[in-house]
Amino acid sequence: MGEWYVRGASNFPSFGTSEDIPTPGHYDGDKIADFAFFRPSTGEWHVLLNGVENIQAWGQAGDIPVPKDYDGDGKTDHAVFRSLTGEWWILFSGGGFTITFWGQLGDLQVPADFDGDKKADLGIFRASTGEWFILTSKSKFTSFTITPWGQQGDLPVSASGGK
Repeated sequence: MGEWYVRGASNFPSFGTSEDIPTPGHYDGDKIADFAFFRPSTGEWHVLLNGVENIQAWGQAGDIPVPKDYDGDGKTDHAVFRSLTGEWWILFSGGGFTITFWGQLGDLQVPADFDGDKKADLGIFRASTGEWFILTSKSKFTSFTITPWGQQGDLPVSASGGK
């Protein structure tokens, strides 16, 4: 069973397993982080809301979770990156989904609100070249920028924007 520890709290939920990937976020939009994880073996998202476990199938084995607020509604969206195909699968909390090709095998995902529209953009860092590739939500994911910033072996860190 997965153990969560919260600084200053005395009750810790047992939630998940050691194979699960923690994906805390604002899944209900109340601006308080919710306990959540992605189970890579089944492609399921498990979110603990008001003591109730909510399960959403969105993904498949091998997917990398990239949860952020991609539609700007203040709620974290379920999203995965398929590194073998370079696909971003985003399930919007307000309904609907999108599949966008952006990236390739070996890229590191760094989604964040790079363009300031309160929606997460699709960001990748290509460690082999030290370049950032940002596909902007403001352009409805049709326009991008490439910025050299880093070198081979660096690990990218994005801002917490895009919720």
